[in-house]
Amino acid sequence: MSLAFSMLLVLGLATQSLAQPLVVKVTTRKHVYRVGQPVPLTISERNVSTHAVEVTSGCQFFDATISRDGVAIAVFRSHLMCLTTRMPLPTGRTRHIRLRWNGRATEPGAEIVPGEYVITAGVDQLLASTTIRLRAE
Repeated sequence: MSLAFSMLLVLGLATQSLAQPLVVKVTTRKHVYRVGQPVPLTISERNVSTHAVEVTSGCQFFDATISRDGVAIAVFRSHLMCLTTRMPLPTGRTRHIRLRWNGRATEPGAEIVPGEYVITAGVDQLLASTTIRLRAE
């Protein structure tokens, strides 16, 4: 892995939205971190339909990018080789994909400095984002 991300899939419950069968959101534990501090984040995918929906599972099935001023600073790239499959996500259920950004840049020439960063992440071709602020150490 390019970043010190760790992944854990957990099934649970979250808030309901009726916009489309699957709703994705990305969250962090807090809104302000120190420069270089690890940032745990969670991608949640909830089935808000009245029937089970097929979702992707395995390796290389989600994306995560940290950007500043519209420029990618850190990009998650899974180099794991395993079977990617489809599985049913039951009605009303949520799966959580937990990642950990190590707080370092992965893109050539990118620098981590204090300021506002956007975390964009997604699964099953659905993206969501959240904003964090990095402060000086």
